[in-house]
Amino acid sequence: MVCKNCGATLPARGVVCAACQNTMAPDQIEGIRQMNKAQTNGAKVVPIKPIKDDYYNQNPLSLGEYKPQKENKLLGALIILIILVIVIGIAIAKYISNV
Repeated sequence: MVCKNCGATLPARGVVCAACQNTMAPDQIEGIRQMNKAQTNGAKVVPIKPIKDDYYNQNPLSLGEYKPQKENKLLGALIILIILVIVIGIAIAKYISNV
């Protein structure tokens, strides 16, 4: 069998073309399943399920849940304000000690 996208020879097992990395068409997958079944002489074969590209486009991080970190802008502003007050206080103290 050959790939419908690029014309390369399809692998005997799997559902992805080795040349263009595209998922095989359902009829090609069924054909490979039938060939494998004929080669195994009726032994039980694990069915091949096609990969759905839409699933991966909708859930790109399906292996683990990604939770964006919350930005604590108020805490950052408070820390900057405290540092600013300390620096101004030091500047005023040095100015008073020099006068």
